[in-house]
Amino acid sequence: ECRFTELHHPLYSSDLAPCDSSFGKNLKRICLDEYIASKSPSFYLITTGSVREKWREVVENNGEYFNDWLFVLFF
Repeated sequence: ECRFTELHHPLYSSDLAPCDSSFGKNLKRICLDEYIASKSPSFYLITTGSVREKWREVVENNGEYFNDWLFVLFF
């Protein structure tokens, strides 16, 4: 015999999951839009440039990526 106690509670309570509502989704979108708008064009140029550099390192190392500085620091 199981020794579980059955608890009676509502299956869904809107106050427990406010981010699942349309308001929460809209708020997330507004925050994301504000974050994107707050960055300068140079931010995106620098960021995409560093991503390209990381991809180049991975290709040159046959799919293995490691940071030389961290490698020296820990080994």
